Amino acid sequence: MVSRWDQILGTRPDGTHWTVPGLSILYYAGDGLFCYEYQMVNAAHINATLKKMGWRPNAELKPVPRDPNRDFSSPGPGRTSSRVWAPGVSA
Repeated sequence: MVSRWDQILGTRPDGTHWTVPGLSILYYAGDGLFCYEYQMVNAAHINATLKKMGWRPNAELKPVPRDPNRDFSSPGPGRTSSRVWAPGVSA
């Protein structure tokens, strides 16, 4: 399943939202459960929007880990996943 969505980054003084578009790819595992999700956003859109917002990081913001897990392998044919979850429930 593919889902297009808007990430709300904040609210403007006029009440409208600062948003950037995103896309999710989900693999349905059956019985109302999913076994894989991959989310995509355009970092250039996020950076441009944050700049327009005048956003600045606060002291509590943690840096990205030095070596983050960037494995985005999908289950694919012949691969299985023991992790399944229902929509709206944390994976």
